[in-house]
Amino acid sequence: MADHNFVVGQEFPDVKAFRNAIKEAAIAQHFELRIIKSDLVRYFAKCASEGCPWRIRAVKVPNAPTFTIRSLEGTHTCERNAQNGHHQASVDWIVSFIEERLRSNINYKPKDILHDIHKHYGITIPYKQAWRAKERGLAAIYGSFEEGYCWLPADCQHIRSANPGSVAEVFTSSPPENRFERLFVSFYASIYGFLNGCLPIIGLGAIPLKSKYLGTLLLATSFDPDGKRGSVKQREENFQSHPMHSVCGI
Repeated sequence: MADHNFVVGQEFPDVKAFRNAIKEAAIAQHFELRIIKSDLVRYFAKCASEGCPWRIRAVKVPNAPTFTIRSLEGTHTCERNAQNGHHQASVDWIVSFIEERLRSNINYKPKDILHDIHKHYGITIPYKQAWRAKERGLAAIYGSFEEGYCWLPADCQHIRSANPGSVAEVFTSSPPENRFERLFVSFYASIYGFLNGCLPIIGLGAIPLKSKYLGTLLLATSFDPDGKRGSVKQREENFQSHPMHSVCGI
């Protein structure tokens, strides 16, 4: 429904699809909805602008999840204003708009979200709302940061199983808190290479981590007899304790 117009008798796969379509139309056509009735079997809404006669009713088709438009009354006589955002442009709606973009570009920035929404719909949304939508979208696609901490013990086990001789350990505070403190990983190939083919010199580098929970990635390196540098071990430290840094399953 690229033109965002409705006709009586138009059908939608289910109530969710209809609600998404009516919300999309309201945003694209710059009018606000006032929902009078909305449940799993019926939907009734009108334009929120005082005096505007536009109305829409839809119902569930018997013995099917399909939703169909039963009546469509009036045309919009209201003034459209796209400069102050839109009530239907919720964080959840923004997530649905940016999800595929996030899948192809994890560095999709909130300012780019603002630009693309304004380009497609002509509305302006708050920066904070775009930022929240990106965070929620990334969590929906890749899992939340907190879920990632819960996976660390299993990840370490997989490293040790798939790379015998490797060292992978996650360190936490004492139970029941189990707060994440640090992660240490050293692959067997790096260990073997250092012990058997490198000069007995180790260098240490540090990279600040700028994700939701700040920390530091420490990288130990050494040199082979030709002076070429290689990785020996990696360790991620989190120097800012946070109650959400709980590692599940330990």
